[in-house]
Order: sequence, then structure tokens, then C-alpha cells
Amino acid sequence: MSVKIKSFIMEGGERASLLINNTSGLPVIHENLYVMIHLRNQNRSISTIRACLRDLVFFRDVCTLLKLDLNETFSSVKWHS
Repeated sequence: MSVKIKSFIMEGGERASLLINNTSGLPVIHENLYVMIHLRNQNRSISTIRACLRDLVFFRDVCTLLKLDLNETFSSVKWHS
């Protein structure tokens, strides 16, 4: 799945960016959730958020190149409590 970073300005003037699936036009869940929890909730700058999104796009590309399916990998892990 190819993705792109979509930047926009909300009604209140706040700038935001999301990772969007090129095919469906919908936001990508896991990467955007990570950015919301770890960056936006800590009031990081928009440039920091965009840099992280670029890194996540690169990571997705590397996983695709190496034929790694992270969803499959994480779902097959036996988590110990």
C-alpha cells in the first residue's frame, strides 16, 4: 500500500498532518495513532510530527522491500504477562 503525508489547517488555525492511503484516500490507522499518542499529545511541533511521518513512510517502504508483514509478525508473537 502506498501512502502520502497530507497536511492541512484546522478551523482553529492549528496545522496538522496525517498519513493517507493513496488508493482509498483514508488515514492509515497504526502510524497515525502512534503520532497522536506520542507526539501530538505531548504538544510536539508540526515539523517534528511531519519528520516522524516521513520516517514511518520510509520504514513502511523498507518493510515492503524486505517483504516483512508487520501485522502478521505482531499478531503471531506470544505475549507474556
